[in-house]
Amino acid sequence: MRGGALWIVVAACSTPASSPPAQPPVAVAPTPTPTPMPAAPVATPPAPPALVDAGASGSRTARAVPGYPATTEPATIACTLRGAWNPEQPRSLQLRPGGKVFGKLATVKHAELALTGDSRVSFVELTGAEQRFWGYVSNADLHIHAARPIVIAGFAIPGGTAVMHPRSATASVVSIDLQLPAGVRAITPVRQDVACTDLTLDEPQLDARAAIAEPTLEQAMLRGKQSIPLSLTPTGKPVARLTYKDETPLVDIVERRGAMARIVVLVHSLNPLDNVTLVGWVPAAAVGPHDSGFGGSWGTGGQPATRKRRKDPTAPRVTCTHEVPLVADVAGDRALVGAILPKVVIEVGARRGELVEVRTMTYELELADHAVLLTRPAELADCTTAP
Repeated sequence: MRGGALWIVVAACSTPASSPPAQPPVAVAPTPTPTPMPAAPVATPPAPPALVDAGASGSRTARAVPGYPATTEPATIACTLRGAWNPEQPRSLQLRPGGKVFGKLATVKHAELALTGDSRVSFVELTGAEQRFWGYVSNADLHIHAARPIVIAGFAIPGGTAVMHPRSATASVVSIDLQLPAGVRAITPVRQDVACTDLTLDEPQLDARAAIAEPTLEQAMLRGKQSIPLSLTPTGKPVARLTYKDETPLVDIVERRGAMARIVVLVHSLNPLDNVTLVGWVPAAAVGPHDSGFGGSWGTGGQPATRKRRKDPTAPRVTCTHEVPLVADVAGDRALVGAILPKVVIEVGARRGELVEVRTMTYELELADHAVLLTRPAELADCTTAP
């Protein structure tokens, strides 16, 4: 011992043990007691995939929570729409673009849709009565509406319930495709770049006729059971063909030029998807006297109903005064996907590595096969026991 420290002398085998070294000895850490390295206990390894810090893996910080898997929300957002989420909107949420579906939300009170420029999917956060979830939905299934009267592709003016599908988006424009009403066949896609402010998730009351400045000269009816070409100019090629087998629409004639007439084809169906006004040139012979209007009724479904979950008598139940973050695990693929809202009864299930399974007492989210919702046990530590 020298100065209270243990020294181990490194020497050649031929040097006697009693010979003093010519140079100071080399200190080596004793092998029986290596310096411990910070690591998770071997007895309780984390379940794959390992948790990552909030903000890692390209995650934005808007929804990320420290100590949880990264969210899969997009790195850039071109256009954000907030509002209602009607029953026809998609409700099956993917963990990531083109990835696994983790669940389908029943009741939706509010939606926030982020268009990212991806032609396949958009990112949405849906808030229900007890939980909020985010994920990706198919653009082909989205129903986006016009926020004001706008003319698409030169001849179609969507009403508040007409459906548009996003194709791509940048910081300045959103490319959309308009779904045409029954009886109208476009020659080329009804596509246009519009501003984000031209779009909405709600279904506003719009006066589509107000987008056409010309006054009505006379009213007439389109003739039925024939294919009528619709053009942007009196001598231009057709952009669409109108074929009505039974009830034909009322039209406003706004201009005549020789054998052609410029008309506004008014909405003649109560189907919300047919709420599109048309404008263009048709052969004057294709219009006849105005002799009737249209009638009928149309109904749409409401929000899907939620069902109560049967209690597990062996599982503890709690209520929290704060949101409880939720991780979706679909056959081992994990991501932070939402939260249980405050004051909701939570049933606590089995431990899964460093997380614990949780569920609410309603089937507000219909989980996909092999999917569970998880949270950190610490989130429930200060919650109150529920009956």
